[in-house]
Amino acid sequence: GLKALNIREKILPGNRPHIADSCNNVALICHQLCEYEKALSLFKISLQIYENDDDQKLRIPMCLNNMGLLYLDQHDYDKSIEYYFKALDLYINEDDLKKYHEEIGFTYNNLGNHEQDPEKFITISTKIGNIYHQKGDYDLALEHYQKALNYSDNSPPDLLSSVLMSVGIIYHRQHKYNLALDMYKRGNPDEMEQALRNYKSSLRIRQKSLPRVELIDYVC
Repeated sequence: GLKALNIREKILPGNRPHIADSCNNVALICHQLCEYEKALSLFKISLQIYENDDDQKLRIPMCLNNMGLLYLDQHDYDKSIEYYFKALDLYINEDDLKKYHEEIGFTYNNLGNHEQDPEKFITISTKIGNIYHQKGDYDLALEHYQKALNYSDNSPPDLLSSVLMSVGIIYHRQHKYNLALDMYKRGNPDEMEQALRNYKSSLRIRQKSLPRVELIDYVC
């Protein structure tokens, strides 16, 4: 991977965006191999190239997001949050980013439209919420989960369900059981309905058996 990157840089010294993409791709592989220092170094090279090329501004949040994931896997939560926030800020201010591009339609087509898909914003907000959740900072976790839920109309069902269930878990831990139950119902309505039916059925059986139990206790 790194040898191929060096060869490519020698062959295409002026084609910096392609070098940045190659660095990013190799960094992703290094990340998977747990070679974190190499991955971080390559992500930084990619980021520097993207930041110095107006035509590549929309690549910046992607790179920042990758760096956030890298720090998360190293359990460096503060650094992870820092990079997620940087990426999130760029997604929020995406209208400002559009000003850098005269041929924005062409650029979006080349990038596959993923940089300006609301799903990206939802995903990053959820990841930040997950980090705060892991740290036990439930208020901040809820704040970021709510940001994701604000875009629920654009959210894939699986992702939305995951966020709702996470919110439910926090409410449960805060002993806000009614709110937790509501989130669980919204997050997985089919299973919750079945669980409620099972609970009601068990309750009826218990109620029917109570007089008999009381009689047995009395006789004994």
